[in-house]
Amino acid sequence: MRIAVIHEAAHPPTSSIEILYAIKDKGVEALYLRPSRLSCYITNGNIKFFYGLRELPPIDAAIVRSLGFITSLEQFVKRYTIIKLLELKGTLVINPVDSITICRDKFLSLSILALNGVPVPETLITEVIPLAMSMSKNFGTFVLKPIIGSLGLGSLRLNDVDMLFNIAKLYMVLNQPLYVQRYIKKPGRDIRILVVGEKIIGAIYRIAPSSGNWKTNIAQGAKPQPAELDGELRELSIKTMKILRLHYAGIDIVEDKEDNKHRYKVIEVNASPLWSGLKRALGVEPAKELVEYVIRLIRQ
Repeated sequence: MRIAVIHEAAHPPTSSIEILYAIKDKGVEALYLRPSRLSCYITNGNIKFFYGLRELPPIDAAIVRSLGFITSLEQFVKRYTIIKLLELKGTLVINPVDSITICRDKFLSLSILALNGVPVPETLITEVIPLAMSMSKNFGTFVLKPIIGSLGLGSLRLNDVDMLFNIAKLYMVLNQPLYVQRYIKKPGRDIRILVVGEKIIGAIYRIAPSSGNWKTNIAQGAKPQPAELDGELRELSIKTMKILRLHYAGIDIVEDKEDNKHRYKVIEVNASPLWSGLKRALGVEPAKELVEYVIRLIRQ
């Protein structure tokens, strides 16, 4: 049995290293593959894969952690295509590249969830500045986010449409759409739930580092604390996984203090989640859980 971990970093980050060790601990051969080094070759009605200059040996599963920093549409298409062809050739790909792509687009993933009955914040995507200003005025306090991003970087909480106007002009110069979301008044925390298959590995509150800091990302200084899940949160997490066709994910949920009908709202789904805060707070081993799940699927 051979399992690959796919990540573009020249030196594997901590999460990928943990997965590689978990694979080896199971007596399985582990490969670390960078998407930029993967190639594909059509010959005699067949498809062959190369890594660097050598033909890639058959792999039973690939755990995709990152396609890397993409600088052009063509580069994305090439990397997407090779992962998709691995799937079509029978390799178990975790998560499927279509699901990864959907989750990387914050607006598309929230739209799909909303269309399937999952509560999400009111959100607008547009390139029309007057519409963004009008909607934001109705929101009162709102968040301007990058449509593709992580770790809370680049997100701004605003309540001034004139400020939005000035920022929007710069966005248009950079050919960036405006992704504007109603700010949810949360109790100084959000909830991160890590799911593998249909098993909830753990859940934490991510506590804002201070009362004046609204961001609750661990990378932004938030403190992880164990969270107890009620039935509604459990059901919401598993439903989100099934809708987006994910094998594992980190699901971020906020508690809406002003909505009596939907007190929980999904704000983001990460198809390649980090888990350092969850490990620190709960003592769980997500990499081990993930690898055991992947091996079970291979054997089935």
